[in-house]
Amino acid sequence: MTLENGSRIGITTTTGTAARGQSVNCLVIDEMAFIEPHLVEEFWKSVFPVITSSKKSKVFVCSTANGTDNLFYKLYSGAESGENGWAYDRILWDEVPGRDEIWANNTRQAIGSHDAWLQEFCCQFINSGESSIDDELFEKMQTQICEPKIVLDDGHYKIWEEADPSRVYAAGVDTAEGVGVDSSVIQIFDITDLRDIRQVACYTNNKIPPAEYTNKVYSILRNYGSPLALIERNGPGAQVVDRLANDYGYEKLVSYGNAAAHRRKVMQGMIAHTNTKYKGVLNMRYYINEARSVTIRDEETLKELKSFVRYPNGTWKARQGYHDDKVMSTLYALFILEKEITERFFEILELDDMGKPLVLEPMDYGIQYFEDATSIYSDNEVVGSNNMLPPVVFGMGESQAEDDMAELEMNGFTHLQ
Repeated sequence: MTLENGSRIGITTTTGTAARGQSVNCLVIDEMAFIEPHLVEEFWKSVFPVITSSKKSKVFVCSTANGTDNLFYKLYSGAESGENGWAYDRILWDEVPGRDEIWANNTRQAIGSHDAWLQEFCCQFINSGESSIDDELFEKMQTQICEPKIVLDDGHYKIWEEADPSRVYAAGVDTAEGVGVDSSVIQIFDITDLRDIRQVACYTNNKIPPAEYTNKVYSILRNYGSPLALIERNGPGAQVVDRLANDYGYEKLVSYGNAAAHRRKVMQGMIAHTNTKYKGVLNMRYYINEARSVTIRDEETLKELKSFVRYPNGTWKARQGYHDDKVMSTLYALFILEKEITERFFEILELDDMGKPLVLEPMDYGIQYFEDATSIYSDNEVVGSNNMLPPVVFGMGESQAEDDMAELEMNGFTHLQ
């Protein structure tokens, strides 16, 4: 745009040739911290000579904080230490007219994460490369690691707490191709008390094909009374979700992410997308780091959490050379506690200070059937301290059955009430 006095105002995209060769008196670069790492160096080489060509030229760099592995952080931290000649300032949330403590409380609840609040509204740089759990919390959680009560399927299926019909469970399912690289994982969490969320079972297998894995998912879900299950449908996960819904008639599948992925047709399951994954990470980190209400029993799950880190572009994933399948299935299980999902399946009786569900009342889905996880195994296939299987009475006649029952009673068995 050209003004009457000959001054011009122009806008350019973020490219390696932006503003090159132009004469500029005032340059404004907005949200520099979010310029992709592969673009920012060439972009900066292009625009910086523009403002050094004149002693009167000025440049303003404005951005929300976005970790510490970017040019914006280097410029800002250099300005704070007086090393690079830049001046600096911050505009905090309470400096904007109309914002008070009521607004702050509502916003903290809406954003759902203390880290996100600090970054977006308090101008704090959250370190890139940081683990999803800090060292102190990791050491504390290590003390909660323990051997499973029951181990099945050649060690693939570990159970720390057997199903209790009086408890409420949630399942997170991640699906791999079954070719020995990434693992297909099922995480079961007890979410009865959101102040004490416990990992009660975990299934891991990197060589099970999706078709067979669907049968395993259904079986394990039945072990825990057919709980709500959030299953990623991207890639091979779509086969698992659709078979559970169409072949098995499994009704408690959580569907989420269709709008973010711009899907016109609502598809069952979780559609993983940049926005939904980021929201899921914030939710998981809230319950683990801030509420500190999650107990992990599986050592490998905890190790994956430690190597699950934030990258410079703001995304979260495993460090190079590590896996995050158990973390993602944990994320999906806890994502059921995201308020938008929770209020569809539970009555939320109480919220915590951050607006997260604290006390839930499950909706009535009728009678829940719990299948014993060990019912199809023989004694020597069940590993654990309590490996005695329920007795089975065989007999063709009533008298035979009475004799068998009498013998069982002599050996210490009692009738179930």
